[in-house]
Formats: sequence, C-alpha cells, structure tokens
Amino acid sequence: MTSPVGPVNTTSVDDSFCFRVAAMGGSTGELGGVAGPCSNMTVNTIEMNINPSCVLEKPKAIRKATINGVRVFPYYSQKVWNGDTYGILGFSRLTDHFPVVPPSGGLYLCLAMSRSSSSSCGIPRGLCFGPSCVYSLFNNEVTCCPASEAALG
Repeated sequence: MTSPVGPVNTTSVDDSFCFRVAAMGGSTGELGGVAGPCSNMTVNTIEMNINPSCVLEKPKAIRKATINGVRVFPYYSQKVWNGDTYGILGFSRLTDHFPVVPPSGGLYLCLAMSRSSSSSCGIPRGLCFGPSCVYSLFNNEVTCCPASEAALG
C-alpha cells in the first residue's frame, strides 16, 4: 500500500484520500513479490488498524469508499491485543468485484472523509492508529500476508 495521496478530490463536505495496493516485482513488495509468500494472491479483504475512537464515532468520518472506482462498504470492529484496544477498518468480499490476481495496476482504495472539524478521523493521520497506516491483506482462505504499513507522509 502506498502512502495516502490527497486530498485528490475536495467537495464542500469531504476530502478524498487514496492508497494503492499492488504486487511488486522481485523478491520483495507489497504482496510479497514474485517469490514472496503472497505472490499471485487474490486479495479478498483489506484490514487497516485505526484509532479505536474512529470505530465508535457517529456519524462515521468515512462517507464513501471505492476500490478501482467500484463502491465498497467498510466494516468497523475493535480487537484487544496484549491488553490494548485497536480499531479495525475493513473491506471484504473484494473478489466479488475483482476475481483476478490482483488486477493490472493493483487496487486503488479511495476514502471520502468528512471535513467536519469535530472529528479527527477525517484525515489519514487521525484515522490511522500510530505514525503510519498498518494494514493486512487476506485471501479467500482467510490467510494473510504479513502486516505492512504505509507512511503518513
């Protein structure tokens, strides 16, 4: 996943930020590269660690999400690990729209995020938990690549 780009589109109520998830050549890369554990993996789910307060806020800061221009609907959950609570933002059933191993050019995830001044979750730095956006990719068998991260710039 690349660092977030944006805002790529601005309206009176939201800003869109986009990330690209793509297989990279060689022995390393975002999906493991040619020889990596995730080479040629069909991505069915993307999960990102987010600020736990973003899971609980109403209304949600993410107003709309698309992958390669197709509308997708996020799910939110919380997980406790080593006594700490983490927020999860996920997109599943991606193979319903993208059944091939990753589409040429990868997956381009865009989030239209509320410009409301009352929410810190409306920008990547406020949404993502910590100094970067940590994410995992899962295939149909619900196995995943090692967690990776995208710098927040």
